[in-house]
Amino acid sequence: MKLTVIDIGNTNTRIAEWDGVSLSHRISISTAKMTSKKIPLETPAAISCVVPQIKSKIKGKNILWINAMCGAGLDFSAVDRPAIGSDRVAGAVASAKFAKLPAIIVDIGTAITVDALAKGGVFLGGAILPGRTMMKNALSRGTAQLPSLKTSSTRNPRFAGKKTADAITSGVENGIVGSLKYLVSGIAEECRFSKYSIVLTGGDSSFFIKNLPHCNYIKDLILLGTAIIWERHFTAIRAKQNPPPST
Repeated sequence: MKLTVIDIGNTNTRIAEWDGVSLSHRISISTAKMTSKKIPLETPAAISCVVPQIKSKIKGKNILWINAMCGAGLDFSAVDRPAIGSDRVAGAVASAKFAKLPAIIVDIGTAITVDALAKGGVFLGGAILPGRTMMKNALSRGTAQLPSLKTSSTRNPRFAGKKTADAITSGVENGIVGSLKYLVSGIAEECRFSKYSIVLTGGDSSFFIKNLPHCNYIKDLILLGTAIIWERHFTAIRAKQNPPPST
């Protein structure tokens, strides 16, 4: 059965088709333009959404909304399950399948999440911080003279910027790289991960791939996790509806 999988992020929404093996027909749109019309009527859909305002606008009977309580196959008992973002749930599920555990999952987009997944699929929580664009926008909005700057993935900025724009770029981009390295090592120490893999994903990953050594970049991590959760959820439902005959 074909499945439509959707990752509704704060800025962009990614939509793809899942055939049980791989993803295809990927498209990306602005989240502000996401409506029910973007979901094919002829297939079921599984959706990870971190924007409640958009979720309330999407209608459909054959939709599975991803959360930590819908048969994800992992142990979320160590965290506040109802409040954890569906993107973090889907990323953890996909990491458990495609990466060696324990793992630290770094999802870099409008916001950045850094999560710990122990052996046996136990989700231990993590950290959330602003992404590059959000941090630069905050500097511009919160000060009288600092300009609004675009982000770039073409270079590592100098640490000692000679102009104001260069100083902002250094502070934000070098600062986030330093933060991520510190968070990864701190989470690993706190969770007692002596050896671990780093899984990297998200729309702003390209700049950070070269700055996080030995990371495992998985482009479609959230979409893959969303598809896996859908399959596990309905497999569990079918098993309850059709239990094996007693002997």
